[in-house]
Parts: sequence; structure tokens; C-alpha cells
Amino acid sequence: MIITIDGPAGAGKSTISQEFAKVINYDVLDTGAMYRCVALLKKESDLVLNDAKLQQDILNMDIVFQNNEVLLNGKNVTKEIRTAEIDIITSVEVSPHYFVRSEMCNLQRKMAEDKNMVVEGRDMGSNVFPNSPLKFYLTANANVRAKRRHDQLLEKNIHRDLKELEREIEKRDFEDMNRVHNPLCIPEGAHIIDTSDLSLQEVLQKMLEIFQKIS
Repeated sequence: MIITIDGPAGAGKSTISQEFAKVINYDVLDTGAMYRCVALLKKESDLVLNDAKLQQDILNMDIVFQNNEVLLNGKNVTKEIRTAEIDIITSVEVSPHYFVRSEMCNLQRKMAEDKNMVVEGRDMGSNVFPNSPLKFYLTANANVRAKRRHDQLLEKNIHRDLKELEREIEKRDFEDMNRVHNPLCIPEGAHIIDTSDLSLQEVLQKMLEIFQKIS
């Protein structure tokens, strides 16, 4: 069974999907990391996404998720794909691009074929796996999401202005919700969970209660 988890940036999808999958003994697919891998390829190639060579490299790329780490063509890129520069390339250039979204959709379906898997992203329940029997949509207000990002950066000794982070998140929301191809939206039939005032365990408990009703 495929379980989808969608939602805006900073709503807790990555952390929740990892923990939820662990509890129910499912595999997990971090589709955001896949788009970030494309952004890294683009950055390293210094080519535009319409370039035939870069598109072939995207078609041939090998992505492996292993022990919460991301391997791209055999190289551990877990840290490289989590930089501010990759954030911008992913959001502005990679995510809206039709070729990339089409190829990522095909690859995601292939990677999840015949598996029990939790898949998280921006269009999992609305586009990639529209027939999933269980869909979640996680959200939180922009201020809370900015505070979470701020705290994560502080742990890495990176200091950013909280208001600036909030503006970036609101801008990302607008871009995700208004892109031409497969914009971020609440999938039909999705269970909506606002994580603003909930702990990780409280969110997990809500999801587990829903999961147990259909399993």
C-alpha cells in the first residue's frame, strides 16, 4: 500500500514520514530529496534544464535512500543537497520544470511499485499516486514553520533573521501553489493535520489512529 504525505515546506513532512514509516514498518520515499538531487546535478553541470546532456544525466541518475542518507550515483550527497543555494535552485528552476516533474513522477512510481511505502512531497496524493487509499496533508502557519527552520539552522550554528525566513517560506508557498505543472494542493480525500501546535508524537498518534482504521 502507498501512503502519501503532502504539504508545504516546513510542515514536518520529512521527519514525520520517517517516524511514521518506522512505526508501521513501511519503506519511505523522500521525493523532495530527489528534486534536490536534480538541482545538484544542474549546479555541478552549469547547464540549463533544457540542455540535452543534462536531461540525459537526469534520466540516468541513480538515487538510493540508505539509513537516512541520500546517495546520488554512488556518492553520499545528504549534506550537499540541504544548502540554501540548492533550496533556491530546487524551488525556482527545478520544481516548476515540466521535464523534471514528468521524469520524477515516472521514477517515483517505479521506486514505489509493489511496495508498502510512505511517500512525501508536494503532489504525491494529487498527482503521482492519486489512487492511494490513505492520504495525509500536513500544514502549519508560516511563523511556526519559520521558527522550526530557524532552530534547525541554529543547531548548525547558522544565524538567520526569523522574519526573513518567514518571508522566504511564504514566497515558497506561493510558488508551489501557483506553478503551472502539478501545483501544491490538498489532495482529494486527504486527512488534513495542522501541526502548528502539535508535538511530533501527537501528529504520529493522529496518523496511526487513522491508519489503524483502514489496515
